[in-house]
Amino acid sequence: MTDQPIDSATAPFRICGSCEKRWASSYDFLVDPEIRLLGLQLVPNSPKGNLLVFGHRCGTSISVFTNRIRDLVADPDDDADPDPVVSYEECHRRCRKLEDLVACDRLCPKAGDRRLVRAIVELKRRSK
Repeated sequence: MTDQPIDSATAPFRICGSCEKRWASSYDFLVDPEIRLLGLQLVPNSPKGNLLVFGHRCGTSISVFTNRIRDLVADPDDDADPDPVVSYEECHRRCRKLEDLVACDRLCPKAGDRRLVRAIVELKRRSK
C-alpha cells in the first residue's frame, strides 16, 4: 500500500473492505445485485451522520453516509416538511430498528432519509 493521496475525481465510490470489489459510482453500487440494503442507522441530533447499511455477497457490511447518495434519488419534498413531530407518543419509533424499512408517515428530521430508503428499494426493484 502506498501513501499516495487519493484523487476524489477518479476514486471509486466504495471498495469492499473484505473482498476489495470496487464500485465506480453510487449508482453502480446501488443496482449491484450482490448488494442488499439492510437498513438505516440514524444518529440522534446529527442527521449528517445518518448511515445506510448494506450487505455484500461476500458477507461483509458496507456503510454509506446518506448524504453521499441523496442526489441520486433526490426528493424535491425533502425540504418541504412542516414542523417535525416532537411528541414521543406520536412517533412509531421505526428508526430505532435497523432492519425496519417500512415507510413511516410521521414528520420528523429523519423523514428525508426514510424516503431515501424507499427510493433505493424502488431503484433496486427496477434494475432487476
